[in-house]
Amino acid sequence: MEKRLYRSTSEKMAAGVCGGLAKYLDIDPVIIRLIFVVLTVFSGIGAIIYITCVFIMPKEPVQPVEPLSEEAAAEIAQKQEEKLHKHSRRRTFFGYALVLIGGLILLSNYIPQLCFHDLFPVILVIFGLYLILNPSQKGA
Repeated sequence: MEKRLYRSTSEKMAAGVCGGLAKYLDIDPVIIRLIFVVLTVFSGIGAIIYITCVFIMPKEPVQPVEPLSEEAAAEIAQKQEEKLHKHSRRRTFFGYALVLIGGLILLSNYIPQLCFHDLFPVILVIFGLYLILNPSQKGA
């Protein structure tokens, strides 16, 4: 079988270009990603090459898979649900953090005596104490 260059569907962070190149060259995808980052930072050409590859390289064809047993399907569904729950908690936490920081900045604009740069360390300490004293429970 002839070796073909595809964008990876399994080893991807953005569009699968680096994963596809790594699979084609039989090297670690992290090396390809680092090369693109260095090329982008120092000359800007990395981003241009990457975007061009996104449009030129075809996606890797989907391989047919065997039907899963009920146990395997239930395990996969449970893992996906746990991942979704973890993602939901993370989004909620960062949502609260953004609302709090935005509210303080807004208050500091309308109340001149309120200095945001004095309150920010206090907020970080309170958030840190909350995270330490109220650890999230695995599987909950």
